[in-house]
Amino acid sequence: MTETLVAGLSVRFSAIMVLLLLVLPVARSQTADPDESEPAEPEAVEEIVVYGERSIIDLRFDVYRAEANLFEVFNKINSTDEFDVECEYVTRLETGRRKYHVCEPKYLRLHRADAAARQAQDGLNALPQPLSRVQRKTDALWAEMAALLSEHPELKEAVDSLASANNAYRAERERRRKD
Repeated sequence: MTETLVAGLSVRFSAIMVLLLLVLPVARSQTADPDESEPAEPEAVEEIVVYGERSIIDLRFDVYRAEANLFEVFNKINSTDEFDVECEYVTRLETGRRKYHVCEPKYLRLHRADAAARQAQDGLNALPQPLSRVQRKTDALWAEMAALLSEHPELKEAVDSLASANNAYRAERERRRKD
């Protein structure tokens, strides 16, 4: 039994070797190296340029991505976590299911949450917190943003990128309204 198994394997191995010996010279001749003295000419690469319209949604998402990049850079270099700006999609009660892209600093979120908690605790008689503190923080945020713009070129680049994306979105939206 062992002899027939070995003989069978031997026959298969021999058949495979014969096939390889027959095929290998043919394959080598087809892939022969070009003459080393002749320089190989580079193949011309065909370039296809497609001009098309981008959708309004794509342009709007370019704006959102540019905003996210701007605030990521700003959040890394600003002086306090209170000034960190976060973006999210918010559904407003008056618009049903429509979501809005909203970016706001942390101090403003905390102010709104504090006002909501106070109103829930005291009811409709709760006195609103004066907005002067929020306004002072907003003024300080803008002053810091202006100072950081002159010191950090990556922040200026992010602002320019946002402006460019915003201009492209508005121009395309205006062009389509006229059509």
